Amino acid sequence: MENKISKLIELVQKLPENCLDEAIDYVTEKIDEQSEEKPVPSCPHCNTRKAKRNGTKDGQQRYLCKDCGKTFGDTTNTAMSYSHYGEAVWRQVIRDTLAGIPIDQTATSLHISHSTAFNMRHKILLSLEAEEERTPTVLDGVCELDDTYVLECAW
Repeated sequence: MENKISKLIELVQKLPENCLDEAIDYVTEKIDEQSEEKPVPSCPHCNTRKAKRNGTKDGQQRYLCKDCGKTFGDTTNTAMSYSHYGEAVWRQVIRDTLAGIPIDQTATSLHISHSTAFNMRHKILLSLEAEEERTPTVLDGVCELDDTYVLECAW
């Protein structure tokens, strides 16, 4: 194995300078394909699949798009972007939102402020609203609806 690596290094050293970057990109892509890590996501800015790993920041993997040159992370353009809290906290806020648990109770159980829990919940709801506008729900078959009388003014 060591003999193959030394031969590879000799071949790379013989490459012209303008081909070296292309060779490095090719080898990096092959290593990424063979690694057990999750695949590199597509760029949220230009939607190309030509991105490569670009280090970490605050413990999160960063990527560099080879087409547009912009960097991004796993949470870029999501409700979690610019958040100081990890996926576990966000999952719990989603669970509490769906269960109808009050914001104060969510904030207390997660040891976060009321305003943070409020902002997280509203980011989630706005994301759901945007997704519904993008791909509206279409009902099919028999749909039933129960009406409910709500008294607006109680004397």
